[in-house]
Amino acid sequence: MIDEIDLSLHIDLQKEVLPELLSLFPKVQFIITSHSPFFLLWIEEKSKSDWNFQYQIIKMPDWIIDNDIKWLDEVRKAYWIFEENFNDFKKEFEKLKEKIKEVEELKPNKVFICEDENWIKIWSHFFNKYWIDIDKIISANWCTKFDWEDWFLKTDKISKNPNLKIFRQNDRDWLKNKQIAFIEEKKNSNYNEINYKFLHLPVNEIENFYILKDEYFSEELINNKKSELEDDFFWTMQCNFDKFNKQYSECELFKFSDRSKILNQCRQEADNNIKKLYPWKDIKKLKQNLNIDEEFLKWNLNDFPQELKDYLEEIKKFFEKKSTILE
Repeated sequence: MIDEIDLSLHIDLQKEVLPELLSLFPKVQFIITSHSPFFLLWIEEKSKSDWNFQYQIIKMPDWIIDNDIKWLDEVRKAYWIFEENFNDFKKEFEKLKEKIKEVEELKPNKVFICEDENWIKIWSHFFNKYWIDIDKIISANWCTKFDWEDWFLKTDKISKNPNLKIFRQNDRDWLKNKQIAFIEEKKNSNYNEINYKFLHLPVNEIENFYILKDEYFSEELINNKKSELEDDFFWTMQCNFDKFNKQYSECELFKFSDRSKILNQCRQEADNNIKKLYPWKDIKKLKQNLNIDEEFLKWNLNDFPQELKDYLEEIKKFFEKKSTILE
């Protein structure tokens, strides 16, 4: 008899451990208790592959015998969802370990953290055209689960390298100016003991820089499609508001009870410059077969909109400024 066999077992093991026991001891009758429905998934597989396989499921606490395993369909779906998400997590974790190893081996002095890994090559291109020297560009794809800034501090990389400087780029998303000012002040104060700067883009996302320069996206076109863009923009804001509310619940600018009022204020501010402040993924739908990656890589310095030049100038000044952290 084995009581609560699922305790301390990963879901994969819960599904696999009993068949292993049966194969090792084919003549032994097992009486097993479990709180986990995942543990019962092996029953269907075993019953299909072995016609001589006998089992009895007793539901507690009423001692009801129920060998009908059709109800396991929902459990199986849940298991598949878990397995898919867990495998994705493991892949991302392995990627993260590789990135950490790269940074450790390089021992950079100038680190730029961008919002999305897909844009590392674009930022590298921008820096090259604007003559900014960066040792390492890394992405904040894991920003909800892993902060590079904390890693540099907790692993003592700062004290070992007082010349280390970290610039963190962040998408503006749909936020209004007062919200951005609050977040930047909070982030920069959190890491004021290191050479660090956290700065939002002056546009919604990096892709909006392209929207500003492409003459196809004229004011006339934008105005004609404004109602569609507004609907998409409001939906995006609603989806993301909860995330900011959890992160900055102490701030009235993200107060959930004022959600509708705050979202309307954000949209009104963005309406002043739709090409800059509306989500690019909605605006780009107005032009077919647009590959912004390729377009960005064709840019020379004279193609940069002024907003991008101003942002790059902030980055350049930060990295060229003399270190204020003493050994």
